[in-house]
Amino acid sequence: MRHDDIVHKVDSCGYRVFLTTSFYFNVSTCEAVLNADKSETKDFIYVWNHLMSECENYDLSRAKLVFVPIKDGAHYFVYCFNFIHKRIDVLDSNDYFLNCSNQEERHKAVFAKIPIIDAAFQKVSNLKLPRVSKWRRPFIDVPKQEGQSDCLFFVWKYMEYYDGDKMTKENNPVSHAVN
Repeated sequence: MRHDDIVHKVDSCGYRVFLTTSFYFNVSTCEAVLNADKSETKDFIYVWNHLMSECENYDLSRAKLVFVPIKDGAHYFVYCFNFIHKRIDVLDSNDYFLNCSNQEERHKAVFAKIPIIDAAFQKVSNLKLPRVSKWRRPFIDVPKQEGQSDCLFFVWKYMEYYDGDKMTKENNPVSHAVN
């Protein structure tokens, strides 16, 4: 975060926006943006009001990176809405290859909620942000966790050191413990 302050100076306030896990929790419980009569659902109104309160000190339309930490079961990961490259970067510390599981399947439910996040972004920015619902969603090559419950540590480090292209600092908790 200090890196952004140094590099971007005037533009650094709001260059990177960090949302809370409660934002995505509210998104995950929202089934639709509109009712049958085209009015906004109560759940969606709650989501965009929540987003508005989290971004009250920022002009979201000026953000370049919006980090959304997500809790899915007992696992945490981050979606970075990357307005620099117009994509949603998935930063996940789970080693799906090693665990013989499928990352696409794990993220399918979150991908399905992107239109709700997009609608909330549009509402809060007064339609100034680009539409994100059709953006690519690459899984970014980031350091992976070795312990079963290390994912929250990695979420924190991804949010701190991911610059929209790469990690700006090594993120290996073991390397500092070994002399």
